[in-house]
Parts: sequence; structure tokens; C-alpha cells
Amino acid sequence: LKKKKTPPPPPPPPRAPPPRAPPPPYRRDLQCIAEMTYLMLGGHPLCPPDCSVQERRQRFGRGVACFADCAYARTSETAKDLILDMLRPPHFKGPLERVPPHQEAAYYMDHCWFSEEDDDEAQRLNEPCDAGIMRRFDAWRNTARLRMLFMKLVADHACLASIRALRQDLRQRQDAKGKVCWVDFVADLSKNVSGISFDMLKRVNQAFSHNARDVVIPIDDVCDALEAWRRKRVREVLWQVFSRTKSFNGVIAAEACMNGLTSTVLHVWSRPLSVCNVVFPLELLTGPPGVDRMRVKLEELVRGRPMVRFLDLVSKTDAGSVPVTRFAHELTGMCGPKLRLPMMPACVTPTLLSSVQ
Repeated sequence: LKKKKTPPPPPPPPRAPPPRAPPPPYRRDLQCIAEMTYLMLGGHPLCPPDCSVQERRQRFGRGVACFADCAYARTSETAKDLILDMLRPPHFKGPLERVPPHQEAAYYMDHCWFSEEDDDEAQRLNEPCDAGIMRRFDAWRNTARLRMLFMKLVADHACLASIRALRQDLRQRQDAKGKVCWVDFVADLSKNVSGISFDMLKRVNQAFSHNARDVVIPIDDVCDALEAWRRKRVREVLWQVFSRTKSFNGVIAAEACMNGLTSTVLHVWSRPLSVCNVVFPLELLTGPPGVDRMRVKLEELVRGRPMVRFLDLVSKTDAGSVPVTRFAHELTGMCGPKLRLPMMPACVTPTLLSSVQ
């Protein structure tokens, strides 16, 4: 008997293509490019320096820009159209105006503003810039520089507890919009932070306004920024201890750690300081006379271990505390001082900080 031939097996089904990663959010990049273009053409930023975070979000959420100032009288309509188009949110665009996220950059590179050929326009670009625009741009740049120096100054000399006490004191002086003037801010800052002298603050007294009596400093936004700068500073100087001995794995000997904590800071922010002076400001060194509080603090930080880990140091300092949100501050004010917020180590790896260095 002849054996029946078995039919061949069916071919395997085609494999599904691997899922593609979603395109990155280019929206913020385009908004940043629009804001920088607006600044270069007119000399002043899209949002005023005293604008709060909430006001900034509302302005970018609407996607509008004002060209009524005389500085934009010579700005071409195609340039204004490019800025407004990059600022406009996707839900404000029609179906025909929407472009896939991964094609937006190429779409704006083909804008008519980059390809227009006008002799008058080319001649205008070769002319010297308007003096008023340059003065406005220099004023904005100087304000941004002074504000950064002010943040670095406070981050070098104030612990997180002092910044939070400063926030609570400033709340008693704020107006209906939650803002104070420079005079009131400096008065409460000098009361809570003893390491900052009047001469240091005098160098940055125009960080928010030329008039010290102008109520333009938003308390919550500035204090949130000060806490973030403080955490960044402490993490930076702690990682300096490990990078000097090339201990990039985040583990170092206790003796080398003590030597590194007493060494000088490499990147000077406000003035030459040692690492321990940045990690432990004067507010944390109060105690009975005759006791070397700095030595006690360093021994508590190392705790007599033969090897010290970077994450252990971070968890015991201001660098490892969880950011206290504005809601938590309001909750603390309603419930009283008995409410204690948790302090947990932040998820910071030495590799990340070494890349920042």
C-alpha cells in the first residue's frame, strides 16, 4: 500500500513589527525657539521677569505674543507669523494646519521667513541694530544673571530648613498676589540666614527690579527655586569628594571622605568655601561653646565606617530631602506645626551627577 503524502505545514504568520516609541515632545523645544526669536527681534522677553509660573503657563497655553511695541515696527510679517505659529498649541490649530510631531522641525525649516529674498530686507539686516533693542536685551540679560547669582548665593549659605522658615515669614508680608518687595525679602532673609552679609546682597539688589520697593517677588516661585538650587549645590559638592579620588562607583574610604569634606570647593558660586561649610551652614552648627560642632557633624555623617557610599551621604543632607510642594506648605499652615512631612532620600545616582560635572 502506498503511503499518503501529508500536506506541508502552513507558513508561520508574519511577525508583527516592534512597537515604535512615541515621538519625543518637541512642543516645548519649539516654544523655546519662538521665545528666543521673539527676544532677539525685540530685545525683551516674551514673559516679563516678574512673571509667576502660573502666569507663564497661561501665556504659553494661549499661544499669543504681542508685537504692539515700537521695537517690532521693523519686524517682517513672516517673522511674526513664524513665532505665532510655533507658540500656538495644537488644539488651537485646524485639521489642515496640524503637522505630525516628528515632522514639525522640517515644516518650520521650510518657512517662508528663511527663504524670502528681498533686497530691502537684506539691506536692513546689514544695518546696525537699533540701540533701544540692544538696551532692552542687555537689561534682560543683566537681570537674569543677577537672579542666578542670587540663587547661588543663598544656596551656598542657607539650609533647607532656613529657606522654609523664610517662606513662612514672607507669607506674613505678601500681598494679594503672593508677592513681596526686595526690602522685605532681605529683612526676613537676614533674620533666617546668618551667613549672608549685607555687602553680598548689595551686589544682587537689582535681581528682581531696579526699585527695591516694587512688589514683584513671587514668594512661592522664588522659594521653590531656592530649594532646588540648594539640593543641586549639596549634591555637586558631595560628588566632588568622590570625583577627586576618581571613585566613580560611589564608594570611598572614610579617611579620604573626611579629607574631601574639608577640602575647598572647586566650582565657586558666591565665595571660596570648603565642602563642609556648604553642606553644614552656620544655622546647623549651633551648640554649647567649646565644642567643635563641625567635627561632630562630620563624624555623624561618616559614622566611623571604613567605606562611605555617596547615596548614604546624600540621604543625610539637604541633597536627599524630598521637595516639599506648595500644597504641603499650605497643609502645614492649616494643620499647625505638629504635622511633620516625610524626609526621604532622593533617587540620585553618581553616574548622573558625574555627567552633570
